Amino acid sequence: MQIPLEDLLKSAEKSGLEAIQRRLAAGLTVSGLDEAGQIVRTKIAARTQQALVDRERKAHHLRLIGLLKGKRTRDVVLSRAWGEVRRWKRRRLCSPDNIREWSRLLSGPMPVLLDALAEDSADGIHRRQNSPFWLVLVRVSPPK
Repeated sequence: MQIPLEDLLKSAEKSGLEAIQRRLAAGLTVSGLDEAGQIVRTKIAARTQQALVDRERKAHHLRLIGLLKGKRTRDVVLSRAWGEVRRWKRRRLCSPDNIREWSRLLSGPMPVLLDALAEDSADGIHRRQNSPFWLVLVRVSPPK
């Protein structure tokens, strides 16, 4: 599902405004405002850029779901992901929580893994930021 850029911009701006309102309500100072009390455009641009990166990561993972559904590609994809999780653990490259979560997903039922890869929640976004499938994604993604 593609989210229109205008919706991403509105969402980023709304998130920024809500954060400022919470800080002001708590009596905290708020940096990043101009003289008129508006959010500095660079913060909105940064949030929008992050939303675009998150959307791109999700698109890559949706393509990955197709590979995981394929009989000829599933084992190779899972093997590479397990290899990455083992590397994280061996070299302490990732938090123990992420290692446990990915180990649980990779060893569990395939439908649970597929749902987790496509999940739109904050957990789903975080999972895609710390994905053991990055090597697979690099190899199947078209060059820019």
